[in-house]
Amino acid sequence: MMEKVQTTRRWALPILAVACLAGFLLEGLARITLNPVAAGMNDNLLRHSNFFQPDEQLGWLPRPRVEGTDPHDNRLIPFRTNSLGWRDKEYPLASAALHNRIAVFGDGFTWGLHVPDQDVFTEVLELLLPQTDVINLGVPGFAIGQEIEYFKRSALPYHPNTVLLAFSVDNIYTADGKLVRKDLNRLTQPVQNTPDETAAPSGNPVLTMKRYLQEHSAFYRWGRGQLTTNRTLIKRLSQVGLREPLGGIESLPPGLQPVLKQPPDSMITLMALVETKLLELQGLLAEQGIRFIIVLVPSKTSVDQQAFDEAVALTRFKEDDFDLDQPYRRLEEFAALHRIELVNPLNRFRKLNNPDDSLYLTHDKHFSSKGHVIFAQELYRYLTQEVTSLSVPQNNRPTKHTTVHYNNRHAASEVSRGQRQPREGHISTTFLEQFLTS
Repeated sequence: MMEKVQTTRRWALPILAVACLAGFLLEGLARITLNPVAAGMNDNLLRHSNFFQPDEQLGWLPRPRVEGTDPHDNRLIPFRTNSLGWRDKEYPLASAALHNRIAVFGDGFTWGLHVPDQDVFTEVLELLLPQTDVINLGVPGFAIGQEIEYFKRSALPYHPNTVLLAFSVDNIYTADGKLVRKDLNRLTQPVQNTPDETAAPSGNPVLTMKRYLQEHSAFYRWGRGQLTTNRTLIKRLSQVGLREPLGGIESLPPGLQPVLKQPPDSMITLMALVETKLLELQGLLAEQGIRFIIVLVPSKTSVDQQAFDEAVALTRFKEDDFDLDQPYRRLEEFAALHRIELVNPLNRFRKLNNPDDSLYLTHDKHFSSKGHVIFAQELYRYLTQEVTSLSVPQNNRPTKHTTVHYNNRHAASEVSRGQRQPREGHISTTFLEQFLTS
């Protein structure tokens, strides 16, 4: 008996050493070969940060004259707002002579979440269109109702010739203003001393260890990711009772609910509400003589197969349950019926996106810097095509601003010849020309 105990003790230390060495090797391999999820700030956290302020009508707005940082993927992305809270430079109320002015509004895609100021598509588009102001009115988390009210309040005094609505299918889910009501309720409730969610939990060593591993171990984050995104593994674990059953529609991300072949009644109602809001905006802009263009934001799950697979991994839905073109097709048909100009870059994004050089950020649904360039390129191509003016509905043609000309086909060649230098901090013109000439 004593010999067995001694043998066990003699082998215990080598076994422990081998296990520790294996753990270190796996951790090192994970850090070298994997791209683990890093703690970052999503649009929800950003709009509840000190960089934003409450608004009694809209729920939240960016604070004016902010110089902040937006953490993502182990990097701090700097951003600035002007005196009005726009993520843009200052603009005079009246545009210069022979200048066009485009107002762009939308949500976090337009704001440019997780990319530097100079990489946002509004900045790239302004670089490509000579004698044109492109004003960025994007606000993270905004739904279409908020965007319209914000436009009335902020953009109309600046007399834009053209208004671009960058519309994401994710916005369909929030079209009824549920996020606004939630934030307005927060404004009226007394402040309570709530525990800091980022603080380490006390009294529970298991939770403390899990939080430590999440923050410091790439291998742990990879394994945890497999447990939440590997559909085969998840299904097997559910079958043997080691994890909860696969979820239903409540487990789908908001952006995937509109692409279900049989969407829930609530989503059909919200889509009808979006169309009502679009007609309201069309009427408002027609009265002002402002050209109106909808540009659809391609969803990451509609472009990237891996993103789609991960999004449905925890649900009982299969790929055949979805029609990824459905909401885009419906909005195209709606716009054609009501003579609204619409740009849909979905197919272009599918063609150019690849896992090694994605148009989207890692572990995030928003555009990468390259995605912003492609998005700006598609807008540039549409605005400068010779037949564009023919597609403007008669009742939506500018009246107060004589004409709107974007005949700037020479812009790409000017960039290549160096005749038009970008402002300091802009992305390289070589990078731009690579996509403009493709």
